[in-house]
Amino acid sequence: MNPTINKKRIIFTIAGVILLPLLVFLLFPMIKKNTGPPTDQQERIQSLYQQNCAGCHGAEGLGTVRGVRLAGRNFHPDYIKSTIRQGSTRMPKFNIPEPYLTDLAVYVGRLQ
Repeated sequence: MNPTINKKRIIFTIAGVILLPLLVFLLFPMIKKNTGPPTDQQERIQSLYQQNCAGCHGAEGLGTVRGVRLAGRNFHPDYIKSTIRQGSTRMPKFNIPEPYLTDLAVYVGRLQ
């Protein structure tokens, strides 16, 4: 093999071994920041769900005889907010103030 090609291959390999972990290290905090609300906020949202929704939709959003399954349905947060505010045929309306309503809608939308 050509020695110049081997040197280039070695340089690219070393650069990849050094740069890839460095990029992951630098980008990971940005990715982590966008994964969801802080723990205390998440606990408040879960508590809000348990108080207002779980009685009919189940603790995990799997549905009951009183309320439809929410988990895995991929409802848009705006649809969820509208349904919470206005109610539906079988669901009463709820007066949940912002920003809690938006947080709850996002939480419900993420149930799996």
